[in-house]
Amino acid sequence: MKGRKRRTHYTALSPTVVLCPQCGEPTRPHTICPKCNSYRRREFLPPSMRSEDEIKSLKEVEKANQQKNKAKKKLALQRNKAMKKLALARKKRAR
Repeated sequence: MKGRKRRTHYTALSPTVVLCPQCGEPTRPHTICPKCNSYRRREFLPPSMRSEDEIKSLKEVEKANQQKNKAKKKLALQRNKAMKKLALARKKRAR
């Protein structure tokens, strides 16, 4: 009988593991090593160990990025409005 074999290729896969280049600890790829807190040979501090100045500068950078994104969205909306007006004007001329 050939029925009921639709999902036979679904199997549980073992997780991919790589060795940390700093300490040699096995970790998941593209994640910070839990032992030495490094990724791509750069050290990262957990938020609890950061100084107040670092946290303030990170917040300032985040705020600046948000302002840039708002400006980009506003510009995109203005372009869309201009394109709609132009399309309407072309339709009126074509009549």
